[in-house]
Amino acid sequence: MDRSWMLKDRRSKDYEDGVESFLNFAIIHAKDFQSIRCPCIMCGNLKKQPLREIKNHLFCKGIDQSYQTWTWHREPTINATSRPCVNEQEFFHQEVQTDSLNVTLDVAEMIEAAYNDCTTNPDKFKKLLEDAEKPLYPGCTKYTKLSALENFFNFKAGSQISNLWFSNLLKMFGDMLPISNELPSSMYEAGKTFAALGMEYEKIHACPFDCVLYRKELKDETSCPTCQTSRWKLKKNSTEVRTSVPAKVLWYFSPIPRFRKMYNSIETAENLTWHANERESDGLLRHPADSLSWKLVDNMWPDFAAEPRNLRLALSTDGINPHRSLSSVEAYDAYRRECFSLKAVLLWTINDLPAFGNLNGCKVKGFYACPVCGEQTCSHRLKHGKKIIYRGHRRFLSRHHLYRKQKKAFNGEQENREPPVPLSGEEVLRKVEGIETVWGKKNKGQKSRDGAGANC
Repeated sequence: MDRSWMLKDRRSKDYEDGVESFLNFAIIHAKDFQSIRCPCIMCGNLKKQPLREIKNHLFCKGIDQSYQTWTWHREPTINATSRPCVNEQEFFHQEVQTDSLNVTLDVAEMIEAAYNDCTTNPDKFKKLLEDAEKPLYPGCTKYTKLSALENFFNFKAGSQISNLWFSNLLKMFGDMLPISNELPSSMYEAGKTFAALGMEYEKIHACPFDCVLYRKELKDETSCPTCQTSRWKLKKNSTEVRTSVPAKVLWYFSPIPRFRKMYNSIETAENLTWHANERESDGLLRHPADSLSWKLVDNMWPDFAAEPRNLRLALSTDGINPHRSLSSVEAYDAYRRECFSLKAVLLWTINDLPAFGNLNGCKVKGFYACPVCGEQTCSHRLKHGKKIIYRGHRRFLSRHHLYRKQKKAFNGEQENREPPVPLSGEEVLRKVEGIETVWGKKNKGQKSRDGAGANC
């Protein structure tokens, strides 16, 4: 049966006909018409749905394009000319008509990337190398333990299943494989296999009320210096402390190892420097490198701009501060096969208005909600609706715009004011200089009462 429709546009006639052919196939082989496994990219054949719901999923979310053999819907996986399997070992040794070259190349690239990061911990790399060479089960020639896990994690990322479902999937496949297979039985065990690939994280104890993190000079403290709350959990129905059991833990995923991993991939390393090697520079805005922000960084830090492999981030990341020191880390470029000093700069933040207020410490609600106009925000509280509305938008029109003279269509008045001038960096600094920030949930109520009526 032709499966090319699975790769086509979901709005096309071929895709529509293909969905109908799949549904007809599923109905013929189903035991219960109201409970059929859904092959959409979200359900991934793990959830059973009614026929109508499956049809909706296939059009709205799309079918899993890797599901070329409909095994979950009772399609035979063995050629009709092949004789039936007589035992378990014979079944698993049958020839499979798929090419494993891509899997081999992917694993080889993973091993090469891990080797460059494990020079200080050879035992970790040795364990990863063993997993890359170890057959998935005795006699298996297609998959190793590492290549199988790579496929499972790719499936997890594509289908967006939870860790619990992923653990259930590993356990189910482990039961299907021959005895003495190497497939981990849980997400936790599978994650430990990839430890050498730099997917590490740091657990940092935190105050239950978010006042402080117990790190650096506070790493040995047993209670919060701000609110005096114990660092440790209390025993149930008791005031006795459970020593060494933290009340709250922050899981910190450092971005620096992940930045270095980006250059461990030959394809990604090449793409990361596309803007310097292949971009068309004709004065038009075709790429972020053509923007004023990008060029400003080039002018302010020529040494940073001289290395095209340095990263320019469009997100808020802890530890990246362009206004202090542009510290670097050693990274390996798999495309050029050389080491270099990798730096990064925070160039943009992308967020909605509430997040903008959190990132910048700026008021984004109330009478002075506009971060541009500030104290010149034109606001009005509705008498009956009890809500604040924002007017004065005509200030931003050109000086002689017709709307400025109209009264009836707006608030009954002409608009003759000039648009407000945004604060300069020096003016912002003078406003916030001397403000003392007190962290923690426990102090929010007191802070609100002390600052009632203030519009900082």
